[in-house]
Formats: sequence, structure tokens, C-alpha cells
Amino acid sequence: MTASVVTVVRRLRTRHRLSKVRNWALRYAVNGWPVIPLREWENGARGLRGGAVVTADGLQPTTDAYVVARWWSRLPYAVGLATGDVLDVIDAPAAVGAIAHRWLLLSTATAISSGGRWLFVVAPSVELPVALTCAGVVRHGAQECVAVPPSRMSRGDAYWLVAPSVIKWRPANAALVHQALSYGVMGMLPPPLGDVI
Repeated sequence: MTASVVTVVRRLRTRHRLSKVRNWALRYAVNGWPVIPLREWENGARGLRGGAVVTADGLQPTTDAYVVARWWSRLPYAVGLATGDVLDVIDAPAAVGAIAHRWLLLSTATAISSGGRWLFVVAPSVELPVALTCAGVVRHGAQECVAVPPSRMSRGDAYWLVAPSVIKWRPANAALVHQALSYGVMGMLPPPLGDVI
């Protein structure tokens, strides 16, 4: 391919990515979930590194659709979900998160990061039990933000396993999620669905 064709293809991919990320950022905002742009490009490498996120300079989280549309009008920033006021995000290791998800089914907005961490959206201000903290579970609360789908991480894109629209944009009961995560720490699988009733 010639250099001009390669350039056109890159521009089209960037425009598609920008549109996808902007649409998700707007969906979060209009449903009352505060967002903030996060930088996708750090230290010359593509994607956010681990749990470290860098917000675009001087910005504050918002739910104002006009502001959100303007932020994502030029660059496909990663989408940061501001935690602490409207919701918290519980971040669990893969093995624990997978078992907890089997207990929770479709009751909780659940995302999987490219690093294999499971993210559960819960009501704010409920501290984690010590046993969960010791097992590597992290609560993102006041004055924090978490990169959420379709943010590009260092190992690929994050994605929703249970999208927020499925749970009508309501954060889950934190105690319920804590209980499911406790089962995950213990390795307790739920009974087969046919045996529940």
C-alpha cells in the first residue's frame, strides 16, 4: 500500500474509535454517571498502564452532555468513571470476579479489563470487608476514577459483560456484591440454575 492509503486507513480507524468512545462517554453522562477523559497515550506506549490513570489536565468529572461531547470531539480519550458520589467500582482478581459473577448473574453492571480484573459497579460509600481486601479486591471510592469500556488498556480493550443498560443504570447493592466476592474468595460456586428453586 502507498503511504497515502495507509494514512487514510489510520484516519478512518481513529475516527471510528473516536465515535465509539464519545458515544459511550455520552451514555454514561446522560444516565447520571460522572465521567472524565483519561489519557490513552502514556510514555510512548499505547493504552493505560495497569491501574494508574492520568486525567486530562484541569478537568473535573461531569454529567453535562455538552461538555462531554466537546471533550471527546477531537481525541479518543479513555473514559474515566468518577467514583465516590454516585457509585463506586469494586475491582477484583480474575478468579474471584468470575465466581462472584456467577452468583450475581445479571444483577450488577460488570466489566472485564484487559488485564483480567473484574469491575463491579456498586452503590457508593460501603467499605470492603478486610477479608476481601486481603484477597486483592479493591474498592474505588471518593476522589478516584476508573477506566471503563470502551477504554483501551495496555493489553487491549475493556468490555462490559453485563452492560449498565441491562441493570437500568442503577448501581448494585454493595453488600450483595461483597457476599458474592466472599464466595469467590472461598471458591464456592453457585448451585446449577435448575437447583435454585
